[in-house]
Amino acid sequence: MTDSRLPDQWLGNPRFDNWEPETWKFFIDCLMWSNRFGTDGHIPLKHALSLSVEINLELAILQMERAGVCEKKGKDIQFFWTEIGQSPAEEVEERRRKNREKQRTIRAKRASVTGDITGDITGYVGQDRLGEDDTF
Repeated sequence: MTDSRLPDQWLGNPRFDNWEPETWKFFIDCLMWSNRFGTDGHIPLKHALSLSVEINLELAILQMERAGVCEKKGKDIQFFWTEIGQSPAEEVEERRRKNREKQRTIRAKRASVTGDITGDITGYVGQDRLGEDDTF
């Protein structure tokens, strides 16, 4: 899983003030789509069309271009990926690889532990008294 970043400094930023709500939704959907598929902000228009159901796609792209977050190139949209605070796919994959290796190491370490790992903990932890509840 990757995370799309929406920095709080974008809220109330004059750069984005003229965006329609549909543009914001489309923008966020584009960030998530690109992160999911590791395209570093490159979205073919055929996929953008599926993300922009019931909105004016040309207006949304124009508003985003004016804000300097992307540009339309022929039949594609290219977001300025790192400039808008997103991690490149290569970095994301490297983090995933390191996390997988870390988990393998942890699991191997746990599997190598044998014997009674609980030590001297009794089976009656948390049962300090018996009887009726007198809290009311």
